[in-house]
Amino acid sequence: MGNENSTVIYKNIYQDPYDTLPLVLTLISAPLSIVGALFIFITFSLVDEARNETRKLLVCLTISDFIMAISSTVGNVRYAVKYGKSEIIELACPSTECDYLCLIHGSVQTWANLCSFFWTTIIAFHLLTNVVFKTREHYFTLRLCVHGVAWGVPLVIVILAMVHGVIGEDYRVGSGLWCWISACITPSEQFFWMMVTGKGWELLMYLLTGASYILLKGYMIQKRKERKQARLSFMDLSDNLRPSDENYLTLWLVIYVLRIWGTIRFGVAMYKHHTKDKLENYATFDKIFFYIQCFGDSSQAFFSCILFCLLDPVIRNSLLTYRRRQSYHRLDSVVA
Repeated sequence: MGNENSTVIYKNIYQDPYDTLPLVLTLISAPLSIVGALFIFITFSLVDEARNETRKLLVCLTISDFIMAISSTVGNVRYAVKYGKSEIIELACPSTECDYLCLIHGSVQTWANLCSFFWTTIIAFHLLTNVVFKTREHYFTLRLCVHGVAWGVPLVIVILAMVHGVIGEDYRVGSGLWCWISACITPSEQFFWMMVTGKGWELLMYLLTGASYILLKGYMIQKRKERKQARLSFMDLSDNLRPSDENYLTLWLVIYVLRIWGTIRFGVAMYKHHTKDKLENYATFDKIFFYIQCFGDSSQAFFSCILFCLLDPVIRNSLLTYRRRQSYHRLDSVVA
């Protein structure tokens, strides 16, 4: 797909010399997310009081973030092994051999990334419908449809990308140390597939979750005025929610802070390409944002753990109680 043109387009294009900082940042954030995800799974199984519908959706989101963190780690290790001894990286297209590790890791990471966008949006709609419209989302058919969309649509998108042969090494062109959309296609094709397999859905997630946040906050303010209460929790407005579910409003802000850097890099890179504007200081700007992206893209599960485990009073108190019981059992066994 576009291989004849790509040989001319990408001839004699080089990347910067091998840089270890992005690798280090990713290999810090990704393991933290893996640990954070495991902590969310453990607390979900141990703390019955917090196991409501919202928590189940969080577990689904965390599964996708967990897979993404593992895939990101694999991709960065692959990049380090392949380019770690290179003084400079040359982009060579078209490639004559298939890098199966790149193909598998790129496909899995793209799928997990898309699933994360879908589940984040679903959580936003779940809160909105429960608080504002007072719906009860416990029907098997509705739950089956939600899972079918959140896991299935990303899978279809990734399969289409694989069939068209566009998943592969992108040499950090608008991306990072991981495999995503191959650089060995024309720029217009690369832009199209990056939108279809990630950035388009990410922008839609920003729009939908932002709108949901504004509607929820506006509704809460209105209800406080009507009831003349200074404090009103989600539980006061819906039987399906807990007071700590208000932490999920912060989830969207955290995702914006973590993920927006790659989106800005992508937008500026596309603007630069289409307008042919050299953009003074572009290299420095892109490198700084690239460093932040390497940490942010792989750290979502870690911050979810902080928000929904450490800052959740029910989870925190249950864990402290469990720890005290374990201490008492050990003390009793020593005394005995």
